[in-house]
Amino acid sequence: PDGTLDRAALGAIVFSSKEKLALLNETVLSRVIARIRELIASYGDQGAIAVAVDAPTLIESGFDRECDFVISVLAPKSDRIERIMARDSISREKAELRINAQKDDGFYISASSEVLINDGSREQLLSAADGVIKKILATEVTDAQN
Repeated sequence: PDGTLDRAALGAIVFSSKEKLALLNETVLSRVIARIRELIASYGDQGAIAVAVDAPTLIESGFDRECDFVISVLAPKSDRIERIMARDSISREKAELRINAQKDDGFYISASSEVLINDGSREQLLSAADGVIKKILATEVTDAQN
């Protein structure tokens, strides 16, 4: 009624039908990617040497091919289900529909430069992410020197 997106209603539609999820992705992703490209160019114009893109469908959209590094964060299926249920206040059945609409872990692992497993505390994940960022930055410095 107020013009905002009803995410729960949209989720109920697209996560129960692979065809409808594909249609949503086809409709939205090209616009999102165009905007990401604009932002990256703008940051480059401002002198940024690196940009991080947090995108849940980075690999599915093909945008990963435009990235120097791809970091995937994976978690055990049971943890993902519990987190979705808590975040979105939905039933286990609806959370499982969302999980089952995703590609399997192997898809993300094969397309990633690095993989972080989010099966512990927030602090553990942030520590692991910090290690990956340091590794990337060290690689960039070495590459720039060569």
